[in-house]
Amino acid sequence: EQAIQRLAIKGRAPRVLELACGPVPLFAICAARRGARAWAQESIPELQELAAQAVRDHGLEMVSRRQGFDQNLGFFGPARKAEDPAVRVLKPILSTSLKVNSSDLKFLDGAKADIVVCKLEQGLPLGEDYLDMMWHASEQLLERGGVLVPSAIVIKVAAVQWLPFADGSVAAARLLQRRIGAGFRVQASASDGICALSSCDKVAMRIDLAVRWPEGDLPSADGFLDVHTDGICTALAFWQEADFADCDICNEPCKGPSELADLMTVCFLHQPQDVKCGERVCFRLGFSEHQLIASLRPAAPL
Repeated sequence: EQAIQRLAIKGRAPRVLELACGPVPLFAICAARRGARAWAQESIPELQELAAQAVRDHGLEMVSRRQGFDQNLGFFGPARKAEDPAVRVLKPILSTSLKVNSSDLKFLDGAKADIVVCKLEQGLPLGEDYLDMMWHASEQLLERGGVLVPSAIVIKVAAVQWLPFADGSVAAARLLQRRIGAGFRVQASASDGICALSSCDKVAMRIDLAVRWPEGDLPSADGFLDVHTDGICTALAFWQEADFADCDICNEPCKGPSELADLMTVCFLHQPQDVKCGERVCFRLGFSEHQLIASLRPAAPL
């Protein structure tokens, strides 16, 4: 909203592009309500149809200009013009296929976007596709000096004790995890009985979404976690959070050091490990099969 107000001072409606909007292009609708001209992209046809219907339900469908005349859709309300604040839901297309063309006024009025936004799903696995989408948007779709939301991602990691096998006992974990759970990834909630053995405010990696990683490489990081509670480490839990350090937008209040995220990815170790307060658990973050994963790494020799 701050960015929209700042750009509106320049005498024109800001151009806002929402990527992967899902069934309701919430950001685009809110931006149009505040005076912006917004476009929404969704690649799944069924979701795109729902998004277009949501825009119509809000009375914000963008008016087209044909042969020099406005195609006025205001039959049951005030007449609207092509340049009025509104939302256009694009045809189903991958965002990385979008290109700005000065002769195509239906997309971003033939110019680049002042604001590009794509919601980050905290509890879902972080895939290469999200990074590619944001990097492409920053390079090809965003005005120089424009606002990318979010501008970066931080990955937080914690060593956890989770005993979901059989009767939930330590004995069952020692017996079954290496046979049926080793290396397995699952989405879980803090309410599933997961206990943090290390601090949960450890920022393991920061990914800049405005600058593409060197060609052929994907973000990775090595680090360690300080154990603060005795227990049996059965998995590494991690989650991503939007980082607005480069935007004029305030971060949400940080969670406490012992609080896990509401939703997270849990990567089971190949074998549970007994840990004590004061010890360190070494980890590695990297992409495998197009998704971010966490694993143990050998401790560096002293």
